[in-house]
Amino acid sequence: MTLQRNRRLSYTAPKFSQFSPNAKKFNDLMNFKKMPKIAVIIDWFSVLFTHPEGAIPTPPGEAEEFTHTLQNSKLTLHYTGKGQQHYKYIWHINFNGEHLATLLSHTRNDKFVRKNNCKIDFKNHLLYSSQLWPFYDLILKELNLTYKNISRLDIAIDGVNYLQKFMNLYVKQDADQKVVEFKGKPSINANILDKKTMFYQHFRIGSKGGKKVAVIYNKSLDIVKTRKEYIQKYWLQNGIIEQLTDLEQLAKALDKSAEKTYLEGFNNIYRFELRIKGERIKEIENFSLQLLKTPDGLISIVKLLTRQFFDAFWLDNANTARCTPVNLLPFDQFEIIPLDKIELLERGDLYKTKLSINKNVRQLYTGKLNPDNAAVFEMLKFDIELYDLKKWTERKLSDEWQKQYSAQQPNKEYLIEVNEFFETLLAEINE
Repeated sequence: MTLQRNRRLSYTAPKFSQFSPNAKKFNDLMNFKKMPKIAVIIDWFSVLFTHPEGAIPTPPGEAEEFTHTLQNSKLTLHYTGKGQQHYKYIWHINFNGEHLATLLSHTRNDKFVRKNNCKIDFKNHLLYSSQLWPFYDLILKELNLTYKNISRLDIAIDGVNYLQKFMNLYVKQDADQKVVEFKGKPSINANILDKKTMFYQHFRIGSKGGKKVAVIYNKSLDIVKTRKEYIQKYWLQNGIIEQLTDLEQLAKALDKSAEKTYLEGFNNIYRFELRIKGERIKEIENFSLQLLKTPDGLISIVKLLTRQFFDAFWLDNANTARCTPVNLLPFDQFEIIPLDKIELLERGDLYKTKLSINKNVRQLYTGKLNPDNAAVFEMLKFDIELYDLKKWTERKLSDEWQKQYSAQQPNKEYLIEVNEFFETLLAEINE
Protein backbone atom coordinates (compact mmCIF):
# COMPACT_ATOMS: atom_id res chain seq x y z
CA MET A 1 0.00 0.00 0.00
CA THR A 2 1.35 3.40 -0.89
CA LEU A 3 1.05 6.53 1.15
CA GLN A 4 -1.46 9.04 -0.10
CA ARG A 5 -0.25 12.52 -1.04
CA ASN A 6 -0.81 15.15 1.63
CA ARG A 7 -3.53 17.61 0.66
CA ARG A 8 -4.29 20.81 2.53
CA LEU A 9 -7.30 20.50 4.80
CA SER A 10 -9.99 23.08 5.28
CA TYR A 11 -10.47 23.99 8.91
CA THR A 12 -12.73 26.49 10.64
CA ALA A 13 -11.93 27.45 14.20
CA PRO A 14 -14.82 27.34 16.66
CA LYS A 15 -16.32 30.59 17.89
CA PHE A 16 -16.11 30.59 21.68
CA SER A 17 -17.85 33.34 23.58
CA GLN A 18 -14.89 33.37 25.98
CA PHE A 19 -11.80 31.89 24.39
CA SER A 20 -10.40 29.98 27.39
CA PRO A 21 -6.77 28.76 27.56
CA ASN A 22 -8.03 25.18 27.35
CA ALA A 23 -10.02 25.96 24.19
CA LYS A 24 -6.95 27.59 22.66
CA LYS A 25 -4.91 24.42 23.32
CA PHE A 26 -7.49 22.33 21.49
CA ASN A 27 -7.69 24.82 18.66
CA ASP A 28 -3.91 24.97 18.18
CA LEU A 29 -3.68 21.17 18.31
CA MET A 30 -6.31 20.67 15.62
CA ASN A 31 -4.54 22.94 13.14
CA PHE A 32 -4.19 20.21 10.54
CA LYS A 33 -1.80 22.25 8.39
CA LYS A 34 1.03 21.07 10.63
CA MET A 35 0.07 17.41 10.38
CA PRO A 36 2.96 15.09 9.39
CA LYS A 37 2.65 12.27 6.87
CA ILE A 38 0.48 9.33 7.79
CA ALA A 39 0.01 5.76 6.57
CA VAL A 40 -2.97 3.40 6.62
CA ILE A 41 -2.51 -0.38 6.80
CA ILE A 42 -4.26 -3.62 7.79
CA ASP A 43 -2.79 -4.86 11.08
CA TRP A 44 -5.02 -7.91 11.73
CA PHE A 45 -6.80 -10.00 9.13
CA SER A 46 -8.81 -13.13 9.99
CA VAL A 47 -11.19 -14.53 7.37
CA LEU A 48 -13.90 -17.21 7.38
CA PHE A 49 -14.29 -19.52 4.37
CA THR A 50 -16.33 -22.48 3.19
CA HIS A 51 -14.86 -25.39 1.21
CA PRO A 52 -15.93 -28.63 -0.47
CA GLU A 53 -15.82 -31.89 1.44
CA GLY A 54 -12.23 -33.19 1.61
CA ALA A 55 -10.58 -30.01 0.33
CA ILE A 56 -8.63 -29.74 3.59
CA PRO A 57 -6.87 -32.98 4.58
CA THR A 58 -7.35 -34.87 7.83
CA PRO A 59 -4.11 -35.69 9.71
CA PRO A 60 -3.56 -39.38 10.45
CA GLY A 61 -3.34 -38.76 14.20
CA GLU A 62 -4.88 -35.92 16.21
CA ALA A 63 -1.89 -35.62 18.53
CA GLU A 64 0.85 -36.04 15.91
CA GLU A 65 2.39 -33.42 13.62
CA PHE A 66 1.76 -33.91 9.92
CA THR A 67 2.77 -32.09 6.72
CA HIS A 68 0.71 -32.06 3.53
CA THR A 69 2.10 -30.65 0.26
CA LEU A 70 -0.44 -28.96 -2.01
CA GLN A 71 -0.48 -29.03 -5.80
CA ASN A 72 1.75 -25.96 -5.81
CA SER A 73 4.78 -27.63 -4.24
CA LYS A 74 5.92 -24.36 -2.67
CA LEU A 75 2.79 -24.39 -0.50
CA THR A 76 2.44 -26.80 2.42
CA LEU A 77 0.03 -27.35 5.29
CA HIS A 78 1.79 -28.32 8.50
CA TYR A 79 -0.50 -29.71 11.20
CA THR A 80 0.86 -28.63 14.58
CA GLY A 81 -0.46 -31.61 16.52
CA LYS A 82 -3.14 -29.63 18.32
CA GLY A 83 -6.46 -27.86 17.89
CA GLN A 84 -8.58 -25.36 19.81
CA GLN A 85 -12.04 -24.85 21.30
CA HIS A 86 -14.06 -24.85 18.08
CA TYR A 87 -11.70 -26.40 15.51
CA LYS A 88 -10.00 -29.81 15.71
CA TYR A 89 -6.87 -28.87 13.77
CA ILE A 90 -4.44 -25.94 13.68
CA TRP A 91 -2.32 -25.81 10.51
CA HIS A 92 0.59 -23.57 9.55
CA ILE A 93 0.32 -22.52 5.91
CA ASN A 94 3.92 -22.30 4.69
CA PHE A 95 5.20 -20.86 1.43
CA ASN A 96 8.78 -21.83 0.61
CA GLY A 97 9.07 -22.90 4.24
CA GLU A 98 7.94 -19.54 5.65
CA HIS A 99 4.89 -19.49 7.94
CA LEU A 100 2.53 -16.91 6.39
CA ALA A 101 -0.88 -17.88 7.76
CA THR A 102 -2.61 -20.16 10.27
CA LEU A 103 -5.55 -22.33 9.22
CA LEU A 104 -8.19 -23.60 11.65
CA SER A 105 -10.22 -26.49 10.24
CA HIS A 106 -12.73 -29.27 10.97
CA THR A 107 -15.44 -28.22 13.41
CA ARG A 108 -15.71 -29.86 16.80
CA ASN A 109 -19.43 -29.11 16.98
CA ASP A 110 -21.51 -27.89 14.06
CA LYS A 111 -23.74 -25.96 16.46
CA PHE A 112 -20.88 -23.46 16.74
CA VAL A 113 -18.91 -23.87 13.50
CA ARG A 114 -20.70 -25.43 10.59
CA LYS A 115 -19.25 -28.35 8.69
CA ASN A 116 -16.83 -27.45 5.87
CA ASN A 117 -16.15 -24.03 7.37
CA CYS A 118 -12.66 -22.87 8.27
CA LYS A 119 -10.80 -19.75 9.41
CA ILE A 120 -7.46 -18.32 8.27
CA ASP A 121 -5.41 -15.85 10.32
CA PHE A 122 -2.81 -14.09 8.19
CA LYS A 123 0.53 -13.42 9.88
CA ASN A 124 1.21 -9.82 10.84
CA HIS A 125 4.44 -9.40 8.85
CA LEU A 126 2.64 -10.50 5.66
CA LEU A 127 0.16 -7.62 6.06
CA TYR A 128 2.99 -5.08 5.75
CA SER A 129 4.27 -6.59 2.50
CA SER A 130 3.12 -6.49 -1.10
CA GLN A 131 2.49 -10.25 -1.04
CA LEU A 132 -0.72 -10.37 1.01
CA TRP A 133 -3.20 -10.46 -1.87
CA PRO A 134 -1.18 -12.72 -4.22
CA PHE A 135 -0.82 -15.15 -1.31
CA TYR A 136 -4.52 -14.81 -0.47
CA ASP A 137 -5.49 -15.67 -4.06
CA LEU A 138 -3.09 -18.62 -4.11
CA ILE A 139 -4.59 -20.13 -0.95
CA LEU A 140 -8.14 -19.80 -2.28
CA LYS A 141 -7.14 -21.54 -5.50
CA GLU A 142 -5.14 -24.35 -3.88
CA LEU A 143 -7.70 -25.17 -1.17
CA ASN A 144 -10.80 -24.39 -3.26
CA LEU A 145 -12.05 -21.91 -0.64
CA THR A 146 -15.02 -19.57 -0.92
CA TYR A 147 -15.03 -16.30 1.03
CA LYS A 148 -17.73 -16.17 3.70
CA ASN A 149 -16.99 -13.20 5.96
CA ILE A 150 -14.23 -11.45 7.88
CA SER A 151 -13.80 -12.66 11.45
CA ARG A 152 -11.65 -9.74 12.58
CA LEU A 153 -10.13 -6.74 10.82
CA ASP A 154 -7.82 -4.16 12.43
CA ILE A 155 -7.12 -0.97 10.45
CA ALA A 156 -4.17 1.12 11.64
CA ILE A 157 -3.49 4.80 10.96
CA ASP A 158 0.10 5.67 11.85
CA GLY A 159 1.56 9.14 12.41
CA VAL A 160 -1.47 10.73 14.10
CA ASN A 161 0.55 11.93 17.11
CA TYR A 162 -1.80 14.83 17.71
CA LEU A 163 -4.51 12.35 18.83
CA GLN A 164 -2.53 11.35 21.91
CA LYS A 165 -2.35 15.00 22.96
CA PHE A 166 -5.99 15.58 22.05
CA MET A 167 -7.20 12.66 24.17
CA ASN A 168 -5.14 13.86 27.14
CA LEU A 169 -6.71 17.30 26.86
CA TYR A 170 -10.15 15.73 26.49
CA VAL A 171 -10.04 13.50 29.59
CA LYS A 172 -8.57 16.30 31.71
CA GLN A 173 -11.37 18.77 30.96
CA ASP A 174 -13.36 20.09 33.89
CA ALA A 175 -17.06 19.39 33.59
CA ASP A 176 -17.96 23.07 33.95
CA GLN A 177 -15.35 24.20 31.40
CA LYS A 178 -15.71 21.50 28.75
CA VAL A 179 -15.02 22.71 25.21
CA VAL A 180 -15.00 19.40 23.28
CA GLU A 181 -17.39 16.45 23.39
CA PHE A 182 -17.90 13.18 21.49
CA LYS A 183 -21.21 12.74 19.67
CA GLY A 184 -21.78 9.14 20.62
CA LYS A 185 -20.29 9.59 24.12
CA PRO A 186 -18.38 6.27 23.95
CA SER A 187 -16.72 4.76 27.00
CA ILE A 188 -13.10 5.97 27.18
CA ASN A 189 -10.33 4.30 29.15
CA ALA A 190 -7.01 6.11 29.71
CA ASN A 191 -3.98 4.32 31.13
CA ILE A 192 -0.16 4.03 31.10
CA LEU A 193 0.66 7.40 32.65
CA ASP A 194 4.05 8.95 31.82
CA LYS A 195 5.06 10.39 35.20
CA LYS A 196 7.47 12.86 33.63
CA THR A 197 4.91 14.53 31.37
CA MET A 198 1.75 13.41 33.25
CA PHE A 199 0.36 12.41 29.84
CA TYR A 200 -1.49 9.15 29.29
CA GLN A 201 0.10 6.97 26.63
CA HIS A 202 -2.75 4.58 25.84
CA PHE A 203 -6.46 5.13 25.23
CA ARG A 204 -9.28 2.71 24.49
CA ILE A 205 -12.52 4.01 22.98
CA GLY A 206 -15.41 1.58 23.28
CA SER A 207 -16.05 -1.42 25.50
CA LYS A 208 -13.27 -3.97 25.93
CA GLY A 209 -14.12 -7.05 23.88
CA GLY A 210 -16.79 -5.16 21.95
CA LYS A 211 -17.55 -5.62 18.26
CA LYS A 212 -15.85 -2.28 17.49
CA VAL A 213 -13.03 -0.81 19.59
CA ALA A 214 -10.51 1.95 18.86
CA VAL A 215 -7.13 2.29 20.56
CA ILE A 216 -4.55 5.09 20.47
CA TYR A 217 -1.05 4.22 21.62
CA ASN A 218 2.70 4.65 21.12
CA LYS A 219 3.46 2.22 18.29
CA SER A 220 7.19 3.04 18.30
CA LEU A 221 7.44 1.73 21.85
CA ASP A 222 5.40 -1.34 20.89
CA ILE A 223 7.61 -2.34 17.94
CA VAL A 224 10.71 -2.07 20.12
CA LYS A 225 9.17 -4.46 22.65
CA THR A 226 7.96 -6.87 19.93
CA ARG A 227 11.02 -6.43 17.61
CA LYS A 228 8.75 -5.79 14.60
CA GLU A 229 11.48 -4.50 12.32
CA TYR A 230 9.22 -4.85 9.28
CA ILE A 231 6.87 -2.13 10.59
CA GLN A 232 9.79 0.25 10.99
CA LYS A 233 10.87 -0.49 7.40
CA TYR A 234 7.29 0.13 6.24
CA TRP A 235 7.35 3.51 7.96
CA LEU A 236 10.63 4.42 6.30
CA GLN A 237 9.30 3.48 2.85
CA ASN A 238 6.22 5.65 3.42
CA GLY A 239 7.98 8.69 4.85
CA ILE A 240 6.70 8.28 8.41
CA ILE A 241 10.26 8.17 9.77
CA GLU A 242 13.52 9.38 8.24
CA GLN A 243 15.83 6.58 9.38
CA LEU A 244 15.85 3.12 10.94
CA THR A 245 16.89 2.59 14.54
CA ASP A 246 18.48 -0.43 16.21
CA LEU A 247 15.52 -2.12 17.89
CA GLU A 248 17.74 -4.60 19.76
CA GLN A 249 19.74 -1.83 21.41
CA LEU A 250 16.59 0.10 22.27
CA ALA A 251 15.03 -3.04 23.74
CA LYS A 252 18.03 -3.53 26.02
CA ALA A 253 17.66 0.05 27.23
CA LEU A 254 13.97 -0.52 27.90
CA ASP A 255 14.75 -3.59 30.00
CA LYS A 256 16.57 -1.32 32.46
CA SER A 257 13.41 0.71 33.08
CA ALA A 258 10.17 -1.17 33.73
CA GLU A 259 8.23 2.09 33.66
CA LYS A 260 9.45 3.25 30.25
CA THR A 261 6.56 4.81 28.33
CA TYR A 262 8.42 6.87 25.73
CA LEU A 263 11.56 6.53 23.58
CA GLU A 264 13.78 9.43 24.61
CA GLY A 265 15.61 11.07 21.72
CA PHE A 266 13.59 9.28 19.02
CA ASN A 267 10.58 10.11 16.87
CA ASN A 268 7.72 8.35 18.64
CA ILE A 269 4.93 7.38 16.23
CA TYR A 270 1.42 7.15 17.63
CA ARG A 271 -1.23 4.90 16.12
CA PHE A 272 -5.03 5.03 15.86
CA GLU A 273 -6.25 1.46 15.42
CA LEU A 274 -9.84 0.44 14.76
CA ARG A 275 -10.48 -3.20 15.72
CA ILE A 276 -13.57 -4.58 14.00
CA LYS A 277 -15.42 -7.88 14.48
CA GLY A 278 -17.21 -9.60 11.62
CA GLU A 279 -20.66 -8.44 12.73
CA ARG A 280 -19.68 -4.83 12.01
CA ILE A 281 -18.28 -5.74 8.58
CA LYS A 282 -21.66 -7.28 7.72
CA GLU A 283 -23.28 -3.90 8.39
CA ILE A 284 -21.41 -2.29 5.47
CA GLU A 285 -23.65 -2.11 2.42
CA ASN A 286 -22.10 -3.67 -0.72
CA PHE A 287 -18.89 -4.53 1.16
CA SER A 288 -16.10 -5.86 -1.06
CA LEU A 289 -12.59 -7.09 -0.31
CA GLN A 290 -11.42 -4.54 -2.89
CA LEU A 291 -11.92 -1.92 -0.17
CA LEU A 292 -9.07 -3.53 1.77
CA LYS A 293 -6.55 -3.21 -1.05
CA THR A 294 -6.02 0.57 -1.01
CA PRO A 295 -5.55 3.24 1.69
CA ASP A 296 -8.61 5.05 0.28
CA GLY A 297 -10.76 1.95 0.79
CA LEU A 298 -9.45 1.31 4.29
CA ILE A 299 -9.92 4.90 5.44
CA SER A 300 -13.43 4.88 3.95
CA ILE A 301 -14.31 1.91 6.19
CA VAL A 302 -12.87 3.77 9.19
CA LYS A 303 -14.91 6.88 8.34
CA LEU A 304 -18.13 4.88 8.16
CA LEU A 305 -17.59 2.86 11.34
CA THR A 306 -16.36 5.79 13.46
CA ARG A 307 -19.43 7.85 12.62
CA GLN A 308 -21.23 8.73 15.87
CA PHE A 309 -18.44 6.80 17.65
CA PHE A 310 -15.29 8.91 17.25
CA ASP A 311 -16.96 12.07 15.94
CA ALA A 312 -16.41 15.15 18.09
CA PHE A 313 -17.74 18.67 18.20
CA TRP A 314 -16.67 21.96 19.74
CA LEU A 315 -18.95 23.37 22.39
CA ASP A 316 -18.95 26.93 21.05
CA ASN A 317 -20.87 28.13 24.06
CA ALA A 318 -21.59 25.88 27.02
CA ASN A 319 -24.82 27.75 27.71
CA THR A 320 -26.35 27.11 24.28
CA ALA A 321 -26.97 24.18 21.98
CA ARG A 322 -24.66 25.68 19.36
CA CYS A 323 -21.69 23.50 18.33
CA THR A 324 -19.18 23.06 15.50
CA PRO A 325 -18.22 19.56 14.20
CA VAL A 326 -14.55 18.66 13.97
CA ASN A 327 -13.04 15.62 12.21
CA LEU A 328 -10.45 14.02 14.44
CA LEU A 329 -9.12 11.74 11.71
CA PRO A 330 -7.43 12.99 8.49
CA PHE A 331 -10.15 11.92 6.07
CA ASP A 332 -9.54 14.90 3.79
CA GLN A 333 -6.16 13.50 2.82
CA PHE A 334 -7.85 10.64 0.99
CA GLU A 335 -10.37 10.02 -1.75
CA ILE A 336 -13.24 8.80 0.41
CA ILE A 337 -15.39 6.09 -1.16
CA PRO A 338 -19.10 6.64 -0.35
CA LEU A 339 -20.19 3.85 1.98
CA ASP A 340 -23.28 3.34 4.08
CA LYS A 341 -24.61 0.84 6.57
CA ILE A 342 -27.29 -1.67 5.69
CA GLU A 343 -30.61 -0.35 6.89
CA LEU A 344 -31.52 -2.16 10.09
CA LEU A 345 -34.97 -3.39 10.91
CA GLU A 346 -37.27 -0.76 12.31
CA ARG A 347 -36.96 -0.38 16.06
CA GLY A 348 -40.58 -1.48 16.37
CA ASP A 349 -39.41 -4.97 15.44
CA LEU A 350 -37.37 -5.09 18.65
CA TYR A 351 -40.49 -6.10 20.55
CA LYS A 352 -41.17 -8.94 18.09
CA THR A 353 -37.56 -10.10 18.34
CA LYS A 354 -37.76 -10.25 22.14
CA LEU A 355 -41.00 -12.25 21.87
CA SER A 356 -39.26 -14.66 19.48
CA ILE A 357 -36.33 -15.16 21.88
CA ASN A 358 -38.72 -15.70 24.79
CA LYS A 359 -40.72 -18.27 22.79
CA ASN A 360 -37.62 -20.23 21.76
CA VAL A 361 -36.25 -20.23 25.31
CA ARG A 362 -39.56 -21.56 26.63
CA GLN A 363 -39.70 -24.28 23.98
CA LEU A 364 -36.13 -25.34 24.76
CA TYR A 365 -36.94 -25.75 28.44
CA THR A 366 -40.18 -27.62 27.76
CA GLY A 367 -38.54 -29.92 25.21
CA LYS A 368 -40.40 -28.73 22.11
CA LEU A 369 -37.02 -27.63 20.69
CA ASN A 370 -33.85 -29.73 20.95
CA PRO A 371 -30.69 -28.08 22.36
CA ASP A 372 -28.60 -30.26 19.99
CA ASN A 373 -30.27 -28.65 16.97
CA ALA A 374 -27.73 -26.34 15.28
CA ALA A 375 -30.50 -24.40 13.56
CA VAL A 376 -32.00 -23.45 16.94
CA PHE A 377 -28.60 -22.24 18.12
CA GLU A 378 -28.08 -20.10 15.00
CA MET A 379 -31.62 -18.71 15.15
CA LEU A 380 -31.25 -17.55 18.76
CA LYS A 381 -27.76 -16.22 18.12
CA PHE A 382 -29.03 -14.16 15.18
CA ASP A 383 -31.95 -12.68 17.15
CA ILE A 384 -29.78 -11.77 20.14
CA GLU A 385 -27.07 -10.15 18.00
CA LEU A 386 -29.57 -8.28 15.83
CA TYR A 387 -30.33 -5.74 18.56
CA ASP A 388 -27.38 -6.41 20.92
CA LEU A 389 -29.65 -8.24 23.35
CA LYS A 390 -26.99 -10.31 25.10
CA LYS A 391 -27.25 -8.49 28.46
CA TRP A 392 -31.05 -8.46 28.24
CA THR A 393 -31.09 -12.23 27.57
CA GLU A 394 -28.68 -12.93 30.45
CA ARG A 395 -30.82 -10.87 32.82
CA LYS A 396 -34.08 -12.51 31.72
CA LEU A 397 -32.56 -15.99 32.04
CA SER A 398 -31.23 -15.43 35.56
CA ASP A 399 -34.13 -13.35 36.90
CA GLU A 400 -37.10 -14.99 35.28
CA TRP A 401 -36.90 -17.65 32.58
CA GLN A 402 -34.76 -20.33 34.25
CA LYS A 403 -37.00 -20.39 37.32
CA GLN A 404 -40.28 -20.07 35.41
CA TYR A 405 -39.66 -22.55 32.58
CA SER A 406 -37.54 -25.14 34.41
CA ALA A 407 -40.56 -25.77 36.67
CA GLN A 408 -42.30 -27.15 33.56
CA GLN A 409 -39.52 -29.69 32.90
CA PRO A 410 -39.26 -32.67 35.33
CA ASN A 411 -36.18 -34.18 33.62
CA LYS A 412 -33.25 -32.78 35.61
CA GLU A 413 -30.58 -34.15 33.23
CA TYR A 414 -32.31 -32.44 30.32
CA LEU A 415 -32.35 -29.15 32.26
CA ILE A 416 -28.58 -29.39 32.65
CA GLU A 417 -28.25 -29.75 28.85
CA VAL A 418 -30.46 -26.70 28.27
CA ASN A 419 -28.53 -24.56 30.75
CA GLU A 420 -25.23 -25.63 29.16
CA PHE A 421 -26.73 -24.68 25.76
CA PHE A 422 -27.38 -21.12 26.95
CA GLU A 423 -23.96 -20.81 28.61
CA THR A 424 -22.29 -21.81 25.34
CA LEU A 425 -24.59 -19.59 23.28
CA LEU A 426 -23.89 -16.46 25.33
CA ALA A 427 -20.16 -17.19 25.46
CA GLU A 428 -20.11 -17.49 21.66
CA ILE A 429 -21.86 -14.13 21.26
CA ASN A 430 -19.37 -12.51 23.61
CA GLU A 431 -16.55 -13.53 21.26
